Amino acid sequence: MTTLVWFRQDLRLRDNPALAAAAARGGIVPVFILDDSDKSWAPGAASRWWLHHSLKALRKELGALSLYRGDPLKLIPKIIAEAKADGVMWNRCYDPHAVKRDTALKDKLKKDGFAAESFNGSLLVEPWEIKTGSDGPYKVFTPYWRSAQTRDFTAPINKPRTIDAHRLTSSETLEDWDLMPTKPNWAKGFDQHWTPARPLQAVHRRRPRQLWRDARPARQTVDVPAVAASAFRRNIATADLRPPAT
Repeated sequence: MTTLVWFRQDLRLRDNPALAAAAARGGIVPVFILDDSDKSWAPGAASRWWLHHSLKALRKELGALSLYRGDPLKLIPKIIAEAKADGVMWNRCYDPHAVKRDTALKDKLKKDGFAAESFNGSLLVEPWEIKTGSDGPYKVFTPYWRSAQTRDFTAPINKPRTIDAHRLTSSETLEDWDLMPTKPNWAKGFDQHWTPARPLQAVHRRRPRQLWRDARPARQTVDVPAVAASAFRRNIATADLRPPAT
């Protein structure tokens, strides 16, 4: 049984429910799609630099990663056919463009007889799980947080013990995307201060609460790349690090 795992804002192996569920079923085809169909959410140059390094680290850890550029709604059915997969799993995104696209994709795949399952891979509580007494959404944070703290949060999921990952021959290469700046290379030296992906995950495993305490000064230091709290925000944005539940 082969399952497509669609990586999005969850470029990590640990605490990744979609990956864990797919790996438990058997072989997987990990896929990342650079979706440039929504111009209002196009990543800036610094985000593209970070994405390059996060994908490179993810590919190394998985052992295989297929890369595509375009509209996932059109690409994923073709990728499933090539992979001879019986379904696809992903972790949910919550921006309006992604919700509309993912809903349409799930409906199409299920209609065509494929499994399509999404998971909460980034939030302590789903937006629809906590409501006011009048069955509406909270508009003030404090009462929302009081309500949220009465719930039992799911513990982080460990990295799958076995990952049987395969790369498709139709995959593009990371270098094809030209995410790195060249003329001029204004990012020279960034890697001395910003650390995409894996090293911060190791810190996250050892002392998650301390890591979050270290990030508190981010409000004052967000414009200073050399400060750890500023770099920390990039890890959360690409979700190669997830906020700890405990």
